[in-house]
Amino acid sequence: MMHKDYYSILEIEYPSNPISIKSAYKTAAKKWHPDLNKGVDTKIQMQEVIEAYLILKDIKHKQEYDIFYEKFYSIKNQNSYTNTTNTTNNTASKSKSNNENLNRWINEAKIKARKMASEIFEESSHIVSQTFTNLIFLLGFLLLAFFVIKIISYVYWSLI
Repeated sequence: MMHKDYYSILEIEYPSNPISIKSAYKTAAKKWHPDLNKGVDTKIQMQEVIEAYLILKDIKHKQEYDIFYEKFYSIKNQNSYTNTTNTTNNTASKSKSNNENLNRWINEAKIKARKMASEIFEESSHIVSQTFTNLIFLLGFLLLAFFVIKIISYVYWSLI
């Protein structure tokens, strides 16, 4: 399995500083947030954005990822000129097996990203259901107030 291009997920250039990474994360999180994408399932995109941010925001994780990124993309670019895709696959799999820490961090980031995205989507649906419940309560209250006013009005006019 190849590692994802976290820079392209956040739509930033390699290498990027922590400020641009955070800014890109906020922009991407807004872009894929469920509140801004009604009726569209953006959970996978949101998970990828969170995963990319979890790796790139941490200096140690980012350094390890950047080593992989430089190796893979320099080999990929070289092979695009020579058309030798087997070398890319062999080198990429060697890079993956040589860097267990990066793989562990990425797997941990995936788990955290899934959890965080689920929480965001649950919170969003909870807010919608809570808003709907509040709206129903308000309509019921207004209907009750209408009938109370109607009864008071009827009693008042019948006494005059």
